[in-house]
Amino acid sequence: SWADPNLNTSLLNAIWGDTDIKQGLYPSPGGKMTAVKSGGNKKTVWQWKLAVLIFKDHPSYREAFALTLNMRNQRTAAKMQSAWAEKIKNRLKRMATIARQHIETLGKTGEGIKHIEDVDLSRDNSFTNKWST
Repeated sequence: SWADPNLNTSLLNAIWGDTDIKQGLYPSPGGKMTAVKSGGNKKTVWQWKLAVLIFKDHPSYREAFALTLNMRNQRTAAKMQSAWAEKIKNRLKRMATIARQHIETLGKTGEGIKHIEDVDLSRDNSFTNKWST
């Protein structure tokens, strides 16, 4: 379950720790993504690679994931890999949505704030109201 914070942390660390995966999923801004820059792979390939990194040795998912890794029928294996990659894709999409919601909540008035001392809570506005709740 993605409610496990360690699973989310592992996902982010896997992306940050592998520049190829990071570039494949989140290409640098500017210009079109070329096959050379992405290693010639679609995002689903990178999502599958993340799934392997995250679930292969995870205590809760190791056995179920091993079935996919050991599947001999290529068609069935591809479907199973796709299902695991889809889990990664959906989680990354959900994490991006959550991050955008937090950014919107902070708004431009929260730009650069690192500590509560940086906020003038005596002012009554939507930002200070959200900060104090």
